[in-house]
Amino acid sequence: SDDDSLVFMAGFFEEENQIRLVRRDGTLVKKWSLDYFEHFPDADTRPCEVASPLRVDTHGAHLTPRGEVVFNYEYCGSVKLDQCGGLIWRISKPTHHSLTPAQAGGYWLLGRHKWKASDQPERFPPFSTPATDDEMLEDTLLWVSADGEILEEISIPELMLANNLEALLTANGDIFKSDSVNQTELVHANKVAELRSEVADSYPLFEAGDLAISLRELNLIMVLDPISKVLKWHQTG
Repeated sequence: SDDDSLVFMAGFFEEENQIRLVRRDGTLVKKWSLDYFEHFPDADTRPCEVASPLRVDTHGAHLTPRGEVVFNYEYCGSVKLDQCGGLIWRISKPTHHSLTPAQAGGYWLLGRHKWKASDQPERFPPFSTPATDDEMLEDTLLWVSADGEILEEISIPELMLANNLEALLTANGDIFKSDSVNQTELVHANKVAELRSEVADSYPLFEAGDLAISLRELNLIMVLDPISKVLKWHQTG
């Protein structure tokens, strides 16, 4: 890289959450100050209850060609800001970990649902045994428009069941009993990435627009056709 190239980063600086553009020598070019309470002022719709804005970190961020920033507060919502830090939109859902532009427009993000296993006892056995009353955590894929509208939400465990990979849901080393499960977090998705058209020819098994999904708890990577919902490939280990 030449000396004029920029580094895009997010973290805690100057006792606040910030997104920054810096030169490779560390010179600050631009910064956005991020205040969770300012971006989610209504406590009733705020995805996370925290005592301080410093109790929320960012995970997953993108800089648009217009100089806008789109990012996740980890499990606490997503935000788009303009070049001057003004709020363009917010998503009051527990988004997390990953945010990538979609070639069809908008962004792919990771989300999460909570549900009571006792309310839906046959949904994801053996996690949802009738005796289990734990709150289960179900990760999802979110397709969000450039204007912040949720266009589609796809359950990752449901994808696995529909593609005959249900056996992998329990391949995490935990012990499963009829009266309880140790693992309430079904998959713990870490990353979603899209195969871009400019490099798709190098991957003959896949097509431009396919999504690679990384799942921590299962040591699993899957490739999804987001239109047909077919999992084209997977690898554990």
